[in-house]
Amino acid sequence: MAPYWQEFLAIIIAHAIAVSSPGPDFAVVTKNTLKYGKRIGVWTAFGVGTAILLHVTYAVLGFSLFISQNNTAFLIVKYLGALFLLYLGVLSLRASPQANRPETTTTEQESLSFSKAYIQGFLVNALNVKAVLFFLSLFTAIVSTTTPQSIQIVYGLWMSVATFAWFSFVANVFGYPPVRNFFSRFGHILDWIMGIILIGLAIWLALGKA
Repeated sequence: MAPYWQEFLAIIIAHAIAVSSPGPDFAVVTKNTLKYGKRIGVWTAFGVGTAILLHVTYAVLGFSLFISQNNTAFLIVKYLGALFLLYLGVLSLRASPQANRPETTTTEQESLSFSKAYIQGFLVNALNVKAVLFFLSLFTAIVSTTTPQSIQIVYGLWMSVATFAWFSFVANVFGYPPVRNFFSRFGHILDWIMGIILIGLAIWLALGKA
């Protein structure tokens, strides 16, 4: 690993900038945390983190280059991602005001299962065409063609764990009782705002040149 420290450091920096930039992953983790609680937010973050391994796998195998250069495959990923964000946005807009009232029980509020939270996080990241392009550029511009696949796998594992750690931190911040209680006062309004943001991201993804 020693000969590849400079390469690894470049990946750490590039990934840190990308993962901390607001986008679909941040929106979904935040939405689920504020609506369903910290544990649901962490499971959503886990889904986002493990989806990174999917990107790394096809980047190492060269599939990301195929997707980026094959217009049909690229558009399929692009529009599936946009449709999923649109679906989540519409769900937020259709949320019942009753679910956000103080007298609503914990059981009613935590109606999203861990598995569904995980799947949401995984799909939002896996179907993000921006992530496809990011990992393509990462494994072509930074990672040398002579870097062994075993080392590239280490890079991927790092990015997966770092992504999970970052979004778990986000879930813990927004899941902190005083913070969550503050936002819960505007529960239904917040649902609408997050819904609009997700729909906006879907439109941006669908109409974007990339």
